[in-house]
Amino acid sequence: MISALKMGGIKHIWAIVPILMLGLVSTSKADWINLTGAEVAPNIAEIYVADDGVTIALEIFVNDLEEFAALIPDAWYKDPGQISVSEDKRLADFGQNVLSVIASGQKLPVELRTIDRRFRKERASPYAGTIDPYSGRRFPAPPKDKRVVFAELFYPFSDGLPDTVEFVPPQGEEGLPKTSIGMIVFHDEVPVIDFRYFSGPATLTLDRNDPWFSKFDNASLTRHHRYPRMSFLYAEPYEVRHEALIRVRDAAELAGLKPAGPILEETEKKELTTKIASLIAEQSPMSIDGKGVVPDFDRAAFMRIGLRGLEILAPSDPVNVDAAILGLIWSAPTDGLPKEATVQWTLYDENASQVPGYAIDAAGPFLYSLTQDDPKMVWTNHFKKSPVPAVETVEARPWTDIELPGLSIVFWLSALGLGIGSFVINGRLKRSSAAFAAVAAVAIGFLVLKSAPISVPRPGLIPADLPAEQAQNLTQQLLSNVYRSFDFRGEAQVYDRLAKTIDGQLLEEVYLDQRQALRIAKAGGADARVKSVNVSSAVPEHIGGTAADFKIRTKWTIVGTVGHWGHIHQRVNSYDADLLISPEEGAWKIIGFEVHEQERLS
Repeated sequence: MISALKMGGIKHIWAIVPILMLGLVSTSKADWINLTGAEVAPNIAEIYVADDGVTIALEIFVNDLEEFAALIPDAWYKDPGQISVSEDKRLADFGQNVLSVIASGQKLPVELRTIDRRFRKERASPYAGTIDPYSGRRFPAPPKDKRVVFAELFYPFSDGLPDTVEFVPPQGEEGLPKTSIGMIVFHDEVPVIDFRYFSGPATLTLDRNDPWFSKFDNASLTRHHRYPRMSFLYAEPYEVRHEALIRVRDAAELAGLKPAGPILEETEKKELTTKIASLIAEQSPMSIDGKGVVPDFDRAAFMRIGLRGLEILAPSDPVNVDAAILGLIWSAPTDGLPKEATVQWTLYDENASQVPGYAIDAAGPFLYSLTQDDPKMVWTNHFKKSPVPAVETVEARPWTDIELPGLSIVFWLSALGLGIGSFVINGRLKRSSAAFAAVAAVAIGFLVLKSAPISVPRPGLIPADLPAEQAQNLTQQLLSNVYRSFDFRGEAQVYDRLAKTIDGQLLEEVYLDQRQALRIAKAGGADARVKSVNVSSAVPEHIGGTAADFKIRTKWTIVGTVGHWGHIHQRVNSYDADLLISPEEGAWKIIGFEVHEQERLS
């Protein structure tokens, strides 16, 4: 093996391996993408309904200012002669005839609280401006000109919160919209819809007791995360998980807690997490291959519904009782992919008489509608072979040993003895016979050249030959082994698999660093899994040490996923590195490498 001194500037693998997985971490906290294009419309209306009135935060595209000219203050006009109507009258007309809010059959008056020049908020999804591979159409993108006029409008309620509120956008002849507006609507802190186009009058029915259930009459105006409770059963090689999403308000009611206010206090967050995790575990029995198991509580995360779906809240973020979601995960280790797994959901009430369930494996989700009469999800293994390849030792003996023709050597040694004997034996006939036998032994030795081979250690003066094609296959196996090792869930299992590929002196550091790198904080602590490894090139170079020590300039890509609460993130990364390998007890081991370049491709 190469000593630390001979490694020179090459870094130990434990200092570099975490980099391989960190690129899989999503830079976004979310797990859903709105493809309507409404969030990148030229004009944006963020609408907030509260007990005292409606606030609309408008971003007006500079090219559409004419439609919203009534909001422009007098001070912005260079020529006072352009002003024919006072600001107050222009604003009153705006509320009655341009952007109206109707409550109890009456159009509400409007107040202009703020107006200034800004740049639009960044809301575009990663797909904005790209081509849809299915339709061939380009996904909508925001205007290249980022300039907007920001206006905050307030429409006060005169008689308290009404039963319904109607929103009317700027309209032209025949009720057609005058301009493109994307809107999102909140009742208190709860998003009622995802971004949708504000293309016509829309009536919102308000739930006074619980804003979660406020909804538009138009069925297309809704949000993607509608259910206050959801249950997930994940079946993976070496692990079965039960995951749940439950709204904080529902969780508090089930746990018998009464929050002091609309925002959870720190002590309330801890108490709620502990009690609801225990309650759901008790009320959600799990079985694996027909045997009841008690899964370990793994982790929890508070979330909110954002523009990109569920967003993990930072510890310092406020947790709104009505709007926030609590995600919980329980896990049970297995020896492999089980034949069957089940879990039940038994927590129902009038607001959640039906709970969506998802049984998920590598092939995809299987949907359930869970009720008191039918509360069980059943996952069945339909795979004909394991979806995760095994971690196998990579044999090094073809390079560390030299194969010699054992039987041929026996004949050639015999020929040598006969040849020597032909010179010392008396008598011409005997010498001729010995010489003939020696020649025959040499010939037979060549005839049986491939018979009964024997292996001997390769001398250091005879370096092994490692063609580029073989080097590519070799690094493919080694890198795949490292990544596959972390598909196992038990610490001993991971450690033992890594030992097949990494030098024993580095195992502890690799294991600890890599486990830390795999924890995806922005995805609620979910573990990343590498689905595929593809080595595109490998250029070997023999270096000092034994006859089979190599530095291989390797380029590869990995596809990794993070799955949690019914959603999957996927990342593709590429790497260019010098990979050091050395034979250890007949197997190739990675002893270090130096990364030259890494890039996130998607």
